[in-house]
Amino acid sequence: GNLDSGQFLRIFSRVCPRLESRAFPKEEERRLAVNMSVLKLFEGMDVDTSGETSWMEFVEFISAVAEELRLKAQELSGQILVFAPSVQVVLPAYRPTVTKCHFDKVFYWPALPMECAIVFEEGQASFFLHRQQSMLRRRRVDGHQSDLLSAAYLEEINLVVTSGNDKMLCFWESSAFNLVKKWSLKDVVGTLCWCPEINALYAADHFSERLWGWRIFDELEVKTTAAGGMKPDKSLEFKEGHKESIQVMKWLKPLQCLATASLDTTVQIFDTVLQARSHTLSGHTKGLTCLEFCAKSQMLLSAGFDNYISIWDPSAGTLSFKLEGHECSIAGLCAMPETDYEFMSVDFEGMVRLWDVRRLCCIQNFPATDRRAEEAGELERLEPRALCPLNRDRVVISGRRIVVFDRDANDPKVTSDWPIHDLAFNHWTMEIVTPIKNDLYVWDALTGQRLQIHDNVIESNITAIKFGLKERRLFVGSEDGEIHCINAACGAKLKVLSPHTYEVTQIECMSGKVLTLSAPEKVINVHDDTGEKKALLLKRIDLSDVGVILRFAHDDREMLAVTSEEGDVGWYSADFAKPIADTSQCSVNHSQAVYCCEYFRNVPLIITTDNCSAIFWSVPPLRAYDFFNKIMLDLPGAEEGAVSISSMCLSWPDECTLFAGTDRGAI
Repeated sequence: GNLDSGQFLRIFSRVCPRLESRAFPKEEERRLAVNMSVLKLFEGMDVDTSGETSWMEFVEFISAVAEELRLKAQELSGQILVFAPSVQVVLPAYRPTVTKCHFDKVFYWPALPMECAIVFEEGQASFFLHRQQSMLRRRRVDGHQSDLLSAAYLEEINLVVTSGNDKMLCFWESSAFNLVKKWSLKDVVGTLCWCPEINALYAADHFSERLWGWRIFDELEVKTTAAGGMKPDKSLEFKEGHKESIQVMKWLKPLQCLATASLDTTVQIFDTVLQARSHTLSGHTKGLTCLEFCAKSQMLLSAGFDNYISIWDPSAGTLSFKLEGHECSIAGLCAMPETDYEFMSVDFEGMVRLWDVRRLCCIQNFPATDRRAEEAGELERLEPRALCPLNRDRVVISGRRIVVFDRDANDPKVTSDWPIHDLAFNHWTMEIVTPIKNDLYVWDALTGQRLQIHDNVIESNITAIKFGLKERRLFVGSEDGEIHCINAACGAKLKVLSPHTYEVTQIECMSGKVLTLSAPEKVINVHDDTGEKKALLLKRIDLSDVGVILRFAHDDREMLAVTSEEGDVGWYSADFAKPIADTSQCSVNHSQAVYCCEYFRNVPLIITTDNCSAIFWSVPPLRAYDFFNKIMLDLPGAEEGAVSISSMCLSWPDECTLFAGTDRGAI
């Protein structure tokens, strides 16, 4: 049967998950938040505002939301962004000190106060700090006595630690890279891993399978430790381990586990709570040198001297998938910052692959260097050894030289690869909807964050959109004349309106009616909007006598005002589909194209604008469809040449201020 809002609230508030949030410390606040969420769910299903919804509507709504989440995860819409050699970063010819050596390690931590990348060089005891924005060298840092092997950032205690072939650990201030302390050890530390949740710094021997760790709680503890360093914490040791040296370690925060990859071809998962090895992941045929973790999807990626990347489920200890495509050993693997699904890899021949682990496929494949130029001797060989992301849209690849690759900002708040023809604003949810191709992007108007994507809501590119009167439905028109009505909350198709022959230019909603304009067809269609599943075509208003149609406006009852490129304004009846009046006989008229038109809601007036003026027209009960007043507009930028008004609106609710936007971007 049907449920009203009260019944729906009583049922679903019991099954909603409990809120465990600092934002809602009190029980009554959490209960209110749950109730508001349930009511928002109800409103999303009750698109006809009848106050009732059925179980079938609930199932259809949830199915549509699930499909939308799946398509959002695929991210197939709107943007085509690829990496290319950076044009913003022009690097000097940095070369290793020793011929045929490499820049073999690059580290960058976004939270590091100095905003610098750290570059290690084969055979060198010092390292260089490079500015994150330009990758130019900032300064050289000395402290070790032999070549460097690994580094870790202890963010919670504001220290960076480096290890070298000199059996030393050096601790540096993260704000200035001043040397804080040196620990002299008995072993060469080949790789380091900081586990902030348990205050543990793990170290692996460079030449053997040995693994140990220290508990470090503050900077003072490091400074006051003797030169021989702290004693390893016995509680961090594991009884079983690898058979050969560990090359890389990764802290798995959600699982409270340490993952290690070794030359013995296995990945091992150690539970730091139980202090025991929980899984041994076998599936590679050669030694491993790369390890990355995707926390959101619980994926662990490993790669090395075989030419594929394995994706593991670290909780179950099982192999999920193999990413294949490289033709030689993989030199570097990294997770792209600010995403939960993009990973990049580079092999020793310089081929770079960008992977999407949601779709388990390669989304870009490009060379890190010009192989022909290298073979001709015009360019020094790259021979990649390290891959490091500086942000979501910039990566550094190092070898015998350093190269930087960028892609256009893929933050959809600032860019799209396709024109945006229209937008709609939801006053109740404070959301903005923009069309990109045949998809709809929904944004939070207060934060600018993208909330969801309604994917493939119509067959061809969207040219017009409009919210229904209660703002729970969206009407979408396309370039081939199709018009669909969809659920604004989940994107599910509700009904299809009678199409135009050519593209839909504008959509407006009145009580019980939907008006659609096709300027190329010179027709306004009046659709019945009282049916939940069907929309009959009531009237076709022929505008062939008006000229080139630009816009129309309505009075929320039956009258339409239509503007043209010739400067005319005409009035039509939506009920009878006939012309009522026009401005051709008025004493004052527009002499240029009329791009904007709007009815006042509080007074019987219409305002229309051309390039430099605004004219007010009176409607009943004043003199019917006649000139009322004219004002000349002083537009910014007019002194530099012709400026046109491209959009206009009145302030609400007082309608005392006119906002005008120009074709040069001024408001």
